[in-house]
Amino acid sequence: MSEVKPAVLLPTVYVPTPECGHCYGSLEDDGDGYRCEPCGLYWSYDSMDEPAEYLDDDAEPCGKSGRDRVAMPNDKNETVYYREHPCPLPEGHRSQHLHEFDLIEEGS
Repeated sequence: MSEVKPAVLLPTVYVPTPECGHCYGSLEDDGDGYRCEPCGLYWSYDSMDEPAEYLDDDAEPCGKSGRDRVAMPNDKNETVYYREHPCPLPEGHRSQHLHEFDLIEEGS
């Protein structure tokens, strides 16, 4: 019987599957980068820290309008108001709409 070396018994590294920064679904590795089918987005391996690209180069932004005035409490429990941008995801995406916010009125 051969002797087992300790290094053979040690664990390997587990790298979890990357997730989409919007829908948090698992990304599909296509060999060149990662795809999020529900959002219609793509990240190449060398651009993981940059904004995504559309899976379809000919796609147009969804453009679903955001709300003009959204009231939310701040950390001082004052009401502040934001405006939502139109959805920048590609037309036909299956995920929820993405609306970034701009502050339009400070709390009082």
